Amino acid sequence: MAIDFYFDFISSFGYLARGRLLEIARRHDEEVRYHPVQIFRLRELAGSTGPSNGQIPMKLAYFTKDYQRWADLYGIRIAARLGGYQTNMLNRAVYLAIERGEADAFVEAAWNAVWRDGLDPAAPGTEAMLEKSMGWASGELSGYANRPDIVTRFDMETEAASARGVFGVPSFFIGDEMWWGNDRLDFLERYLEAH
Repeated sequence: MAIDFYFDFISSFGYLARGRLLEIARRHDEEVRYHPVQIFRLRELAGSTGPSNGQIPMKLAYFTKDYQRWADLYGIRIAARLGGYQTNMLNRAVYLAIERGEADAFVEAAWNAVWRDGLDPAAPGTEAMLEKSMGWASGELSGYANRPDIVTRFDMETEAASARGVFGVPSFFIGDEMWWGNDRLDFLERYLEAH
C-alpha cells in the first residue's frame, strides 16, 4: 500500500503533518506519494466559496494559536505568520523533485522555508535558497515550474484530486480511504495496523 499525500505549501497543517506522516510510513514500510494541489481551486470545486480562514480574524487568531500548539507537541518550529500566499510555483516544482528522486528533500526544504522560516514562497530569494540547497541551477526552479505543460499538469492534478474527493489539505489516501487534516493521522495509522 502507498499513502497518497495531497498538499499545498500554503497549509500550516500540511507542514505539521508531513513529519509525522513520514514516521508512520516508515513504521509500516509504506511509500508516501506527493500530490501538490491548489487549495483555492479545490475549495472552489467543492463549492466552498466563502472567505478563507485568513479573511476571518477570529478564525485566523484561533488557527494561529492552534498550529503553534501542534508545533510545540511535535517539537518543531513554526513561523507566526505566512510570508506570502503565492505557493503555486513551489507546488509545481515538486514535479521536478519527483523526476529527480528528490521529492522528500525538496518538500522538506520548501515547507521549512515557508513555515519554519516564514519566507515569502514567491520571492526570488526563496527560489535561490531552495535551488542552492537542492544543488539545482539558478533559475531552474521557476523555469521548470512555469513551463506551460507543468502548469497544465498541476491544474489537472488539482482537478483529479477534487474528483477523488479532496476538498482540503492536507489529505491522505490509502486506496479509497481518505483522511483530512493533521489531526487524523492516528486514524490513518490505525487503518495501516488493521490491514
